[in-house]
Formats: sequence, C-alpha cells, structure tokens
Amino acid sequence: MASSIDRAVTEPEPSACPYAQFPFPRSPDPHAQPMEPEWAALREAGGVAEVSLPGGQKIWLAASHKAAKTIFHDGSFVRGHEVDNLPPFQSVGELILTQRGERHRKIRNLVMDAFTSRAAEKHRPSVQALADEYVTAMLATEPPTDLITALTQQIPFEVITRLLGVPTKDGEEFRAWSDDIMAPAGEEHRALVAALAMLEYNKRLMAVRRDRPEDDLITTIAQRAPAIGVTEDDAGLLIIALLVGGWETTSSVAAGGVLRLLTTHHPSGPTVYRYLTQQPQHLPGAVAEIVRTVPTSWGKTGLPRLAIQDTVVDGHTIKKGEFAAAGHDAGNHDPTVFPDPDRFDIHRPNGVTDTLAFGGGAHYCIGVHLARIEIEGMIGALLRQVPDLELACDPAELEWDYTTTVHRTTALPVTWPPLPSGAPADR
Repeated sequence: MASSIDRAVTEPEPSACPYAQFPFPRSPDPHAQPMEPEWAALREAGGVAEVSLPGGQKIWLAASHKAAKTIFHDGSFVRGHEVDNLPPFQSVGELILTQRGERHRKIRNLVMDAFTSRAAEKHRPSVQALADEYVTAMLATEPPTDLITALTQQIPFEVITRLLGVPTKDGEEFRAWSDDIMAPAGEEHRALVAALAMLEYNKRLMAVRRDRPEDDLITTIAQRAPAIGVTEDDAGLLIIALLVGGWETTSSVAAGGVLRLLTTHHPSGPTVYRYLTQQPQHLPGAVAEIVRTVPTSWGKTGLPRLAIQDTVVDGHTIKKGEFAAAGHDAGNHDPTVFPDPDRFDIHRPNGVTDTLAFGGGAHYCIGVHLARIEIEGMIGALLRQVPDLELACDPAELEWDYTTTVHRTTALPVTWPPLPSGAPADR
C-alpha cells in the first residue's frame, strides 16, 4: 500500500476499500472464522491502513505482526487521556491501562514482583488443586453442563481475588462490578458507576489493611503506595485493573481454548483434546496455540495509542497527533511469522516467543505468567479427570455474547459418559 504522502493518488477511494470502516462486520461464526476477512485484506495490502471510526475520527490499524509489534514497543506511541474516550475503545477513568510515563511506572512497580515468572510458579500447585476441585464437583453433576460457569469463570476469579485478598463475602459484588466495567461502548455510564463503587470499596479496604495487614496484594499496595508517591485513587484503580485484567480475558480464552481442543483434529487423527489426554507433555504448546488463536476482544486490537512524534511503521508515516491501534490478533495470524496461521498447531516452535496476545512494551500484560498457569491448570484438570469430554452441541449452535468487549460465548455446553457405579472420581 502507498505511503501516507501519496496514498490519495494511488489508493482507491475509502468507500471502495474493504477495510475503510472500523469496527469490521462480525464474522457469522466467530468460532469457525475468528478473524474477519478485512484483517487479512489489510495485511496483504501493506499491513497498515487508516480507517474511520463510528464517530468520524481516523485511526491507523496495524494488521501485520511487524507493525503491531512496533506500535506496542515504540515509545513514540503512548497511552493517555487523549485517547481514553476514542470510540469504540472507551476505557474507564484512570486505570493503569490508560497511563504513561513515570506515573505509570510507579503504579506498575507496586506489584511487579508479585507477577514475575518465579512468583507465578509458586501458585501452580494451588491453582492445580483448585482446578481439580472444580472439575471433581462438575463430575458430580448430571451432564451436560456449562463449562464456563462450572470451571473457566471460577478459577481465574478465585485466584486473583485470593491473591488480592478480597474478603470471600464480597466476592460476588466484585464479580458484578467487574462485569459492568467491561460493558461495551454505549454503556459507559454503567461501567463508570461500577468503577466508582469498586474504587471506594478498595480505598476502604486499603485503610483496613494498613491497620491490620495480611499476606495479600491489597496490603502490599496499601503499604507501598504512600512511600513512593502513588495516590490513594491510583492505588485503588490498580486493584480494579488487576481484578478485571486477571479474570475476564483469562476465563474467555480458557473456554475458547477448550472449544478449539474439542473441535480441532490433530494430524495423527483424534481431536487435539483426545491427543493431549495421551500426550499431556504437549499441554504448554497447546496453551501457547490457544493464546495465539483465540481472540480476546471483539475489536481484536489493543487499546489505541497516540503518536507523540512522526513515526514510520512498516513503511507508513504516522504523524504526531494521529491515533494508532495494534491488531494483535491479526498479527498472530501473520503468515510471515506463523506459517499456515489459521491451522491450530500445538507443536509450533515460536508460539510463546512471538505471540502478541499479551501486548508489549510498557503496557505488556503484567499477569502473563499467571494466566498461562491458570489455563494450563484448568485444561490439565479436565484432561486427567474427563478424558472423554465432548461438546454437547454443534459448534454452529453456540451463542456469542456481544454485550461485553470480551470475545466469548454465552455458554459452553459439554458432556461426558456417566461414571460407573462405585468408580473413583478421577476416572
């Protein structure tokens, strides 16, 4: 595609361009075709293009792996209040996702040591035990059941609320607030009300933990924040970001991952799920491929950035003051990085190293290691206890939830043969 200087001469009129308007029309079957064809057209035409948003604003979309990675990593692109209300990407208030510079660094450093690879590994046994408990409880019910409510929604929520130190009695209120905060564009008031309510709760809880400290992240945040100049509001908003970021997307990716495993065949013949019951050593590779291929949002981009200086991205000049968004899901389907990208291949050698699913740069997902452990824990428990798990409906019959920004089904019905009388719970 032509550069920004001469595109008016060599490119078709916007109305003739298949990707001129964003968001793109949703795929009729988000499972069978998770990436809209406009993303492939954009990538094949040069990887970067300027499109129109519903409000008439212009934004550059990056669909190639190289371009998306540049927008994530290049310091010329920043988050901040200038782009917080850019439809359809609205975010709530001053969450850490919208901040930049020294303020962002200080807030992030409050909890960085709790999310390192080594720190996350310490939670692997407890995550695995928790997942086993939930799968055992699921098997005690009559199939079919909804795997989302039975497992994939439960584990990430319990893990992050335990890590934070949210009192058990307040868990459901936190869950409701989190759902409201993830409300789609057009329901900003609902999201704002929930965020303000959670913020006030967090500030009260931090005050309690300063007087009566416990071994949890809320205590850590409450004690460290004043010492490094982080305000009480910023500390409370960090707790919101950790809860929302540590639950909703992990849950939806895990559910989408099980769907992929149950409906995709391994080259050796069986479904990938059945293959993994016999070859569990390939579970980390399967999780890497799940993370690469299961979209995390309906928009399939990261939050937009503002160019603070003219910057060349994959041959295109994005000027100072213009907006750009990295299509991380499109980048994860770039054939120059992932050969035959639409093939679900649990043996890819670069699934972990080259994925863009967790973003990059200053806003790289802080919970990346814990998220992988949670997904491995949930799927591992299923593989061990329910080797004959099956989808309880035709994939085309699944209903998709368009009331949230998170890419997910409303339910994932699964079934399994009943246990013989007197059989052990671990099958």
